[in-house]
Amino acid sequence: MNRRNVLLGLGTIVAGGGAAIGTGAFSQVEATRTADISVADDSSALLTLRGDTDSQLIDEDGGTLGIDQNNINLNGTTRVDGAIDIENNGGQPIELGVTLSSGENVDDTNARSIFSLEFNESASTDTPTGVSDEYDLIGDTESGNEWELGDGDEVTVDLVIDTTQTTLNDGDDILDEMTFTATDAST
Repeated sequence: MNRRNVLLGLGTIVAGGGAAIGTGAFSQVEATRTADISVADDSSALLTLRGDTDSQLIDEDGGTLGIDQNNINLNGTTRVDGAIDIENNGGQPIELGVTLSSGENVDDTNARSIFSLEFNESASTDTPTGVSDEYDLIGDTESGNEWELGDGDEVTVDLVIDTTQTTLNDGDDILDEMTFTATDAST
């Protein structure tokens, strides 16, 4: 065999092997794309939260729903019927849950025993799956008592604040956050 043919053969093998091994390999890619993302207030978001603004406990300042817990009776039960309307506008069924973060004067377990969001059947447009098992939407600090809402479904909940089972003092901060969670129920 002559030397020219050997070199040509080896060159072909090296070039072919390099092309086979080296195609598509990279160490970094950066690509900028346009995105149109905006936020909406609670009354028009994918998970719509509308409060009973006639109640002194429900607040919608700045476009977000809030609960003003000032002046709650000690050793009493305060109930706001039809306090919050919750609507699924996300385009798919969701699992809806609520968890609490306690205020500085109460631990999470006591906050959970004080607050409840109860299904209001007479004021609700729809009945979510799971509500017959658990009328209270608020779960423990690890997970909620989840209700399933279909796309476009709307439910109304009553806010109940029961301070009869917990020792509290005037001015105690009992609730820091109430977190509404919606996860895709179709998976």
